[in-house]
Amino acid sequence: MALKFKVFAGSQNLRYGLSSKADGPMKLGRTAAQNRKSYLLRRKIGNFVMAEIIHGCKIAAISLGRNGQVAKGVDGLVTKSKKLGLLVTVADCFPVYAYDPVKQAVGLAHAGWRGTAKGIAHKLVRTMAIKFQSKPADLLIAIGPGIQQHHFEVSANVAKKFHYAKRAKNKYLVDLPKELKRQLIDAGVPKNRLELATGCTYCLTKKYYSYRRDRPKQVQAMLAFIQLL
Repeated sequence: MALKFKVFAGSQNLRYGLSSKADGPMKLGRTAAQNRKSYLLRRKIGNFVMAEIIHGCKIAAISLGRNGQVAKGVDGLVTKSKKLGLLVTVADCFPVYAYDPVKQAVGLAHAGWRGTAKGIAHKLVRTMAIKFQSKPADLLIAIGPGIQQHHFEVSANVAKKFHYAKRAKNKYLVDLPKELKRQLIDAGVPKNRLELATGCTYCLTKKYYSYRRDRPKQVQAMLAFIQLL
């Protein structure tokens, strides 16, 4: 079943999605490159730019002039260029999709615990405001599937970095979607313009890759995309 968000319902000039295990691994190697090509072809995305993913919080504004490139040193992308797909890979980390229906701009970020701790969701909103004069109150934002709190165990030192962390016996569990939602609300995005997917990549063994569950020698990941039509 294709990924769908109610917050984007009625947005006729917007295309977005997330691959699954059935589409094959999308991160590294020749096979992944072929999988990406096939997946994007099926979704009629001919032009694209992919974020490198370094588990930071840098967001790059890009245009059609960078078609086919990997944007180095970033975990997120924003654009006003039509028919340019923005791509990030995820495997337990969360894809954050952003759309400004007023300025006609989109953004996509890869939010793992490191990026979330550094405020990547807030940075996505800020970057769209700086680059495109997007008003936070106009944005529509959806947080895709990722590892949910009941499976996201961290050390005490990592737990201290977050508002939504709880101790369960001898372990600490962090709720990354709530952290991201908090950042977005603090950045000025209205609650009714935010949506969180409930799917857990760790639990949905047949649908999604999960780095924490599978511990593969080579990272296997899904591909998230967003595109203005």
